[in-house]
Amino acid sequence: MLMRVFSKRTMVATMSLGCACAALAGTMQPNGVAFAQSAATSSAELKWGKWTYLQGDKAVQYRVAKLAQTGDVATLQYQLRIEPDNDISCYSERCEGYVIYLPVFDPVARDFVATHHLFFPAKSTVIYDVPEKISFPIRTSDTGRRFIDEATGLPMYEIFDEPGRLRVTEVLQACVDDRITNYADNRCTDFDESQAVTIR
Repeated sequence: MLMRVFSKRTMVATMSLGCACAALAGTMQPNGVAFAQSAATSSAELKWGKWTYLQGDKAVQYRVAKLAQTGDVATLQYQLRIEPDNDISCYSERCEGYVIYLPVFDPVARDFVATHHLFFPAKSTVIYDVPEKISFPIRTSDTGRRFIDEATGLPMYEIFDEPGRLRVTEVLQACVDDRITNYADNRCTDFDESQAVTIR
């Protein structure tokens, strides 16, 4: 499993799951910041997993749905949102929302297929579709197995030498931090403000 640290402090990306779909149409604001507006698309036929925290100390969550399966390879859709009525961080009047540095890893390609720089305003209610559809191998080998957990919808793997220890396959290897008014610094050192898309 690949895990990355994107922080001035030591931190490891964790993950979460969520619900509903949105397609993005970008617009450019006078200050040069790109904004994304949501256009609803139907996701009623998809079975979404549980919302899970992208990082445990921030209120940004993700969820996963299986779009299709060909042979032993499933195609997965990821979504992000801010947890409604959350009381995790960003409670200061100076907190504008969350910056997210989001590299996307494809387990079949065994490579990063995209990197996103996102900003969720603190009161955003948008559910954001991660544009990339991720391939995930559902396989069993001599050393372990990869599968989709029925309870959470998360892609998992198990190493047979460590029975009972299940791990999430890290597809969204993210860093999340608060954006504070008049304070440009944050722990996501690879986040590029000039490439940031605001999710509205």
